[in-house]
Amino acid sequence: MAEAEYTILLVEDDEAVRESVVELISMYGYDCLQAENGQIGLETAKEETPDIIVSDVMMPVMDGFTFVKEVLKDPEIAHIPIIMLTAKVEEQDMLEGLESGAVDYLTKPFNSKELLFKVRNILKSRDEFKSKNWQNLLSESFVEDTYDEDKEFMKDLYKVVTSKMESSNFGVTELAADLNVSERNLYRKVKELTGEPVAAFIREARLQRAHQLLSGNQVKTKSEAAYKVGFKSPRHFSKAYKKRFG
Repeated sequence: MAEAEYTILLVEDDEAVRESVVELISMYGYDCLQAENGQIGLETAKEETPDIIVSDVMMPVMDGFTFVKEVLKDPEIAHIPIIMLTAKVEEQDMLEGLESGAVDYLTKPFNSKELLFKVRNILKSRDEFKSKNWQNLLSESFVEDTYDEDKEFMKDLYKVVTSKMESSNFGVTELAADLNVSERNLYRKVKELTGEPVAAFIREARLQRAHQLLSGNQVKTKSEAAYKVGFKSPRHFSKAYKKRFG
């Protein structure tokens, strides 16, 4: 996928920082969306479904930690990786950002090239992993390729995700409850075994199941497929499906 096809959402209340980051990101061929606080960022994320979100922590209306948690509540955008920008340097603050669901962080003032490297590495990692491993996500071979000590966990994970995906409200919280593990441990385990956040795993399973339904003529329309795999909006589904399968 060409870099120009990626979209980055920047959520930052400092206009000067926004302009600087947008200029850098645009120079490297990415599309860049902007939001001046978490509330606007949340609305933009739901509307545009960017590939990565870069968010400040200290913002008016809705701060960065709350913003991340709200993103993770919505199954249709919970898969989006988030990099946090923070002026706080205490270890506990950094841990809070990561535990809230962010995949990485940078402390202010930050090196703009370091931000760009983090963005590029996340995108590259996700593309490489999907191309190598996720083609068989809904097959038994995906589980069988797992190390022996993790097979039972993966079988349970697979069983719950495939059986519950039709519910549009099914997400990380529900999955953790069904597996009887904490959300924190679920994040850690799925990331370790698949290289992806839990929400991205669930979303990919939904898209692959939809692909099976459409390819096998088991549904008549994309809208029907969308609802069958738990998407609330056929428009969002069509956009995600086209990006994933062409």
